[in-house]
Amino acid sequence: MKNLTKQKKRLRKESKTKRHNSELESFAKYPEDQDQLVLFLGDYFLKMMDEIPHALYFINAHDFTVAFAGQKSSPTKPPKKKKCFNLIYNEKKPCAGKDHPCILDAVKETKKLVMLEHVHSKKGEKRYYRVFGYPILNNDGNVTHVIEYPLEITEQKHAEEKAEINLAKYKNI
Repeated sequence: MKNLTKQKKRLRKESKTKRHNSELESFAKYPEDQDQLVLFLGDYFLKMMDEIPHALYFINAHDFTVAFAGQKSSPTKPPKKKKCFNLIYNEKKPCAGKDHPCILDAVKETKKLVMLEHVHSKKGEKRYYRVFGYPILNNDGNVTHVIEYPLEITEQKHAEEKAEINLAKYKNI
């Protein structure tokens, strides 16, 4: 029964993908529908972001506001003017310093994909994140938005710490 349900879901997704592909082909054949193409691509982009199985945020690089959060990021749309540091990490001010450098600042400086690690405290417990930031550039080559993709790696960090302790013990034997 479960396999049948999975097959139905997979077939529905394939059907949607085929429909979107045929719509794209239609727009390519009839370039006078460019306004419709822009609307379609915007809608298609949002749907693709919702399909990514991890939290994903589209952030204004100038004021830290979250323009869009994928469904895996938040089951509801983020409140207007919500800042990334507040929505993602529950912090009151922008990320800074050694423990949680600002991914937006790093992306604006390099204009390339950046990966950083953050340490934040939740209820007195350290939480570790690997944060990816990808720049969206305007025609002048300036970063206007950043796609942020944070992955919590707390368990991995704890496992690494245990491995280092065990290695140190082993070396002392």
